[in-house]
Amino acid sequence: MSSSRLVMTAVAAISALAFEAQPAHAQTTTLPPSPAHADPQVQKAVNLLHTALREEKRALEIYQTLGPTDDITEGHKAATNAYVAIRSARSSMAEIKARKKFQDPVMDLAYQKVDQAWNRSRGPVDHVQSGNGRMPYINTAMRQMSEVIVWLEQVLLMWP
Repeated sequence: MSSSRLVMTAVAAISALAFEAQPAHAQTTTLPPSPAHADPQVQKAVNLLHTALREEKRALEIYQTLGPTDDITEGHKAATNAYVAIRSARSSMAEIKARKKFQDPVMDLAYQKVDQAWNRSRGPVDHVQSGNGRMPYINTAMRQMSEVIVWLEQVLLMWP
């Protein structure tokens, strides 16, 4: 092996070690283990959506009463619980969709709304420590939570 190839191989190996992906850390939740896991049964997915809706409403209620110096922990826990429940419901719905022999347009629309809710519910959970300041975060989080609540209510009206 030539010395330049040896050096390039060594640099590539060191780079791979330096930039190796770190293990992902799961969202901490206070939900019991069973509702926080996906299950390809329709009723389990519906129960997860109800749990998510309840937790998202609780988080919104807490955020609406927050002052500039109030503790945000309880509201953030509720938002995290909602996110975890939505993520599990979304996963369950994806499995249910995959097992269907024929395309179901109502299921597709419900899944699309749950996917939107899942993406939007990340905001209040992931951006709690953003550099924009506390009140802009709270106002944005409340708007996002309101959107998530609307989407979840729509899904529960149309599906299953």
